[in-house]
Amino acid sequence: MRQIMTMMAALALIADPAGATKTKVTPTPAPTAPAAAPAPSGPPIGYPQALILIRTHLAAVQQANETSDYDVLFRLGARGFQAANPPARLAQIFAPVRAYNLNAAMVLEPKFIEAPHLLADQKLAMKGVFDVQGKHIEFGMIFTAEEARWRLFGIAVQVH
Repeated sequence: MRQIMTMMAALALIADPAGATKTKVTPTPAPTAPAAAPAPSGPPIGYPQALILIRTHLAAVQQANETSDYDVLFRLGARGFQAANPPARLAQIFAPVRAYNLNAAMVLEPKFIEAPHLLADQKLAMKGVFDVQGKHIEFGMIFTAEEARWRLFGIAVQVH
C-alpha cells in the first residue's frame, strides 16, 4: 500500500505543481461565527457512484494495458492529470500491472481501506482492494470536479 500512496502522491504533485509552492500567511481577524465548509463542486457521491468511478477507471487501465493505447485513460483525466501524464508516461507507470487481468475485479465488491471521502481541497479520494483468485488488486484514486463531473486526478494500481 505504501507504493500506491507514493505513486498517487507523485501523480498528484505532478498534476498540481502549484501545491509545491509556498504561500504567504496573512493574519485574519477571528470570525464571529464558524465558517461553513465549502460545498463540493462535483456531483454527489454515494456507494453506487464510487463503484462506477472505480470500475470505469480500472477498466480503462486494463484496456490500455491490453491494447498498449493509453489515450482513453489519459482523456478520462482532469486537465492537471493530462498535463503531467501523457499516454507514454501512463504506459510506463502501469507496466508493472500489465501482466495481470484486472477484469475480474469488475464484478466484485471492493474492500475499502479508505471509503470515498472529500479531502480538504474538495477532491474525492478512495483506496481499496479486490481479492481475486489469490491475488490482491489494490487501488487508490483521487478525483477532482471539472465541468460538473468527477475527473481522474491521481490513480495507483498494484497487484500482489
